[in-house]
Amino acid sequence: EVCAPLMVHPGLKLGEKIYLATRESIQAVGCNTNLGIILLCTPVLHVMQKLADVEFRRLVDPLDFLQAELMKTISKIDLDQSKLIYDAIVHANPGGLGEDRKMDVRFTNVKIIDAMRQAKDKDFIAKQYFSGFSEILRQPVLQENFRRQWINKEKPINPCSRQSLTSLIYLYWLTNNRDSHIQRKFGLRVAEFVRKKTMKIFQGQINFEN
Repeated sequence: EVCAPLMVHPGLKLGEKIYLATRESIQAVGCNTNLGIILLCTPVLHVMQKLADVEFRRLVDPLDFLQAELMKTISKIDLDQSKLIYDAIVHANPGGLGEDRKMDVRFTNVKIIDAMRQAKDKDFIAKQYFSGFSEILRQPVLQENFRRQWINKEKPINPCSRQSLTSLIYLYWLTNNRDSHIQRKFGLRVAEFVRKKTMKIFQGQINFEN
């Protein structure tokens, strides 16, 4: 509720949206709970706001369009807006901040696309910024629901089902990839333990859904 109005504010640039939403979120709850969500969702919302719903529904492949537009948008983020994103990260103080001597966001002076290129092999969010969110947009659970709603014109899922879908998408990734936040904060061994535990508990459900 605190972040959403700022993430879609039409008068703000992308870096401003991310910084202000992060600041307000931390002020409201007293700690970092939403940085990853803000970093991932704000560029998508920013791109979608430029296209009317009717126009989006006319696209042959909405996911391809979205990826291309995200790559363009992120590549165009200038140094001033990049610094606001770095300020948001520093303000949230996520696990592992400052451990990369080559690209410490507290002191770097490069555009966000260059910083994300440096971090893409170690951080999932950085990888999405660099690739135009390709791994997220090519995720089987997400693609299947796009197929149902955009191609087959099925009715949108209800809010409860949408929450379940969000959880399922995360669990799908967690069975295939170590959570980079867990790995930065607690180390490789713990991240791998969590991945294997998730696979053991949820693999059957995820395979069924896919």
